[in-house]
Amino acid sequence: MNYGNNIGIVPLTDAAGITQPFKPGKHYGVDIGWYKEKNWAVLAWQDGKVVAKGYYTDTGYYVALEHTYATTKRWSVYIHLRSNAIVNVGSKVVLGQKIGTRGTSGSSAGVHLHLYLTSEISKN
Repeated sequence: MNYGNNIGIVPLTDAAGITQPFKPGKHYGVDIGWYKEKNWAVLAWQDGKVVAKGYYTDTGYYVALEHTYATTKRWSVYIHLRSNAIVNVGSKVVLGQKIGTRGTSGSSAGVHLHLYLTSEISKN
């Protein structure tokens, strides 16, 4: 499902909507649920470059993409993947490309995708 002029997509092919909204100071990003558990793909929100992937206790498996708009950079981070992302750090991705599989890794209360969009990303 594309919005506008290919500016972004819902990163799940069967997304039902937001099951947990952004809450300043409490829940950064949004949790996205789905209608059926038949397609487990997590898709790139927009064209970009893979800048990080790995595992943390709270986020579980994650992958971070960097997006460039003229001279401005933005990042999207996909959290609670089932396993390590299928793309490698440094590789380019295109809008709608499969980058991983949704899951419930880390500190998670069930299978979902936690999507975090930001204009700043930690270099740690």
